[in-house]
Amino acid sequence: MDWLLQSIATNLVWAALGAMMSYILFLRKQLKSMKNALVALLRNAIVSAYNKSVERKFAPIFERENVQKLFDEYKILGGNGTIDHLIDEFHELPTHQIEQAP
Repeated sequence: MDWLLQSIATNLVWAALGAMMSYILFLRKQLKSMKNALVALLRNAIVSAYNKSVERKFAPIFERENVQKLFDEYKILGGNGTIDHLIDEFHELPTHQIEQAP
């Protein structure tokens, strides 16, 4: 009788471990998807700020700081180098609107 209880307990433990492992794999997949979505959102925000600033021909200090923070997190999350060139161009823009002579 002891061997039967031990066998049942062992099977229950293995079943529980299998269920936990499946759940962990599910969570990892979800986390990867959320990370990829966040990288895409950060990329979109950076590109939008870049386009807006290029159109008006300047990037205020507060926007420059915000874009840099977005870019830092983008890189930490594994964003690739396609945005590097935009960031370089973005930082070359003046910080205020330059008045043109009439």
